[in-house]
Formats: sequence, structure tokens, C-alpha cells
Amino acid sequence: RDPLIFRGLSQGQEMGYAVYAEGMGFQGIIGVMAGFAGDMTVTGLSIVESVETPGLGDRVKEDSFLSQFWGCSSQTIGDGFSAVTGATVSSEAVLDILRRAFKDAEDIL
Repeated sequence: RDPLIFRGLSQGQEMGYAVYAEGMGFQGIIGVMAGFAGDMTVTGLSIVESVETPGLGDRVKEDSFLSQFWGCSSQTIGDGFSAVTGATVSSEAVLDILRRAFKDAEDIL
């Protein structure tokens, strides 16, 4: 599937990007929407599709997990990474998907 990349504009000026990427989690597909500033640092991250195990893998949707990626660049993504306890596969899937979002954005932009 072709990457989905949206340009954020303010008064005609490019301010950042939103990238949708997906990959396989523990139970099925996890879809991630990542926001990037113009300098390609993460400004936000949201899980928009997931069928991970309730109470375990679905905790990757929580800000307490996702916020560790805010401010990261493609060079620092994963530094000091903390997986959700009991949901290592789901946590690592989100990290891999975010790495794919970076690659897709860097390849196109």
C-alpha cells in the first residue's frame, strides 16, 4: 500500500506532516497516525486502528506509552524505549510502525 502523507498548511505555508502507517501487532493490524514538525520530529502519535488484547496490548493507545516518542527524530526513535508491561509484541510493533512512518515521510518529502 502506498504511504498516506498529509501536509499541514497554515496560511499557505507548510507547517508539518501527518503520516499513516500500519503493521502487524500481536492480534492483528495496528494503524498509527504520526504527526511530524517541519524538522521531522514527532509532534503527536495516535493509534487509529487496533485489535490488540484488551487490558494488555491495547494499552499502547495510552498517552503514557505514546508520549515517549514525542520529540523524537528518525535518529533517536527507540532510544530509551519502554514497552508496556505484558505487551512487548504490541509495543515493539508500534515502534516498528513509527520507524516505517519516518521512512515513508523521508522517502517522499
